[in-house]
Amino acid sequence: MYVVMFATLILSGYNLGDLLFELIDRALPDPGARAFSRSTLQAIRWSLSSLIVAFPVFLYVAWLVGRAIRREPTKRTSKVRRQLTYVTLFIASCVLIGDFISVVYNFLGGGCIIH
Repeated sequence: MYVVMFATLILSGYNLGDLLFELIDRALPDPGARAFSRSTLQAIRWSLSSLIVAFPVFLYVAWLVGRAIRREPTKRTSKVRRQLTYVTLFIASCVLIGDFISVVYNFLGGGCIIH
């Protein structure tokens, strides 16, 4: 159950970030680029679809895990749960560092200048 919970958490987090970046690209378009491409609209649709399915599954499984831990508090010290938490934190920090590098790179290249 922990694997499903962490997998849907990672999937939801990734697609939320992707959706936010796509919406920012639509709100502040690159003046040198042509009109919104079909791939941008497909990326938004894919991210929304993933969030609509994965996030409720995450909430439900997290609720089940929480209920099981309340019944038996020793499950909180599960080795699998601890390892998945560390892996998830590592992946999340790598993604955030990559996102910040991308933002700084685009800023230094003049991609964030609003006219």
